[in-house]
Amino acid sequence: MFTLGLIYLLYVRRADLIRLFFRSEDPLPAIDPGILKWVARLLAIGGAFTLIFSAVKRFPHSPIEGKWTVDQLIRNRDTVTADAWLANSGAWRTVYFERFNQVHLCPNPYVYDRARSLDAGYSFDSVKHRIQLYFPAQNSNDTATEAVTGYDGTHMNWEGMLGGDTIKLRLSRAMK
Repeated sequence: MFTLGLIYLLYVRRADLIRLFFRSEDPLPAIDPGILKWVARLLAIGGAFTLIFSAVKRFPHSPIEGKWTVDQLIRNRDTVTADAWLANSGAWRTVYFERFNQVHLCPNPYVYDRARSLDAGYSFDSVKHRIQLYFPAQNSNDTATEAVTGYDGTHMNWEGMLGGDTIKLRLSRAMK
C-alpha cells in the first residue's frame, strides 16, 4: 500500500521532478569566489595539519611500542622451556606493547589469545631503565617494577618480581 501511494505521488508530480533532475539551465548566478577559495583551501590544509600535529604531540609513541619475542624466560631460577606455553599460560612467548600504555604478556607465539594472556598497563622510564606494570583487572593496587637492561631498540632484558615470582626475560623486537 505504501509503495502504491508513493508511486501515485511521484506520478502526480512527475513534471516537477523531471524539471528538477534533468534541467539544463542553472537559475543561480555564477559566483567568482576569488581569494576566498584559496583561503578556504589553506584553512582546510592548515586545520588538518594542526589537528594531526597536536594529536602526535599529545599522545607520543613509546620507544618500546610493538611486538617483542621472548627469547628466554626464567621464573624462580628455572628456565621455562620453549614449548611450555602449550600447557602453561604463564610461559610467555610474546609481549605486545601498545599505544596508550597497554601491555599484553601472551603465551601463544603465533596469535594473541585474550583468555590466556596477562594484560596490564605500563609506564616506561627510559632514564631509570624501569618498566612499571599495573594490573587493574586483578587488583587496583597490584603493580610490578621490572629493571630493564641491555635496551638498544631491538633487544632488552627484564628482571624483577611479578606476583611473588622472580622473573627474568630476554626480549627481542619482532620483525615489522
